[in-house]
Amino acid sequence: MMRNGKTNFLGSKKGLGNSVIGVVVFLVIFSFLTILAYLIYSNIIDAFIVSGLWNGQIEITGLKFLGALHYFDGITVLITIALIVGVGVGMYKITAPPVFFVVQFIMAAVYGYVSYFFNFIFAQMVSSAQFTTVTVFYPKMLLVCNNLHWVALVNLLVGILALYGKRQESGGEFLG
Repeated sequence: MMRNGKTNFLGSKKGLGNSVIGVVVFLVIFSFLTILAYLIYSNIIDAFIVSGLWNGQIEITGLKFLGALHYFDGITVLITIALIVGVGVGMYKITAPPVFFVVQFIMAAVYGYVSYFFNFIFAQMVSSAQFTTVTVFYPKMLLVCNNLHWVALVNLLVGILALYGKRQESGGEFLG
């Protein structure tokens, strides 16, 4: 992000700000939309049953689709791992001066607070009475999204270790 010809810290790839917060925001949105999709689709099935349009073929299709939505619990964990590995691989290819390590160490508290704020937002969104029957099907997703501050910390540590844990060549550039 450029402002008056200068790059600010949050927009810098060396700052890890967009990477850490981006993973947290993606997980909140993905998880909430998955839970919302399950709620909407189960209400559609209930409406078909009440209206008398529920027959054998629709029942097979509807229950298979609901069964497929149950897999999103494990998919959320896999997406979390893939995003953290992606940040590590992406940060390994960037060169940065060591001063950014100190800045990251200071900014870790800010990232933790922001991700804890997203924890709170997610908990408030799914604590509604309509979502209580649906959240039973997604224990892993709730575990990940109720501990987003730890996800952000792991993401930050992987990014910092990948960014600064490289050997230097004699010319001062990092090996990549």
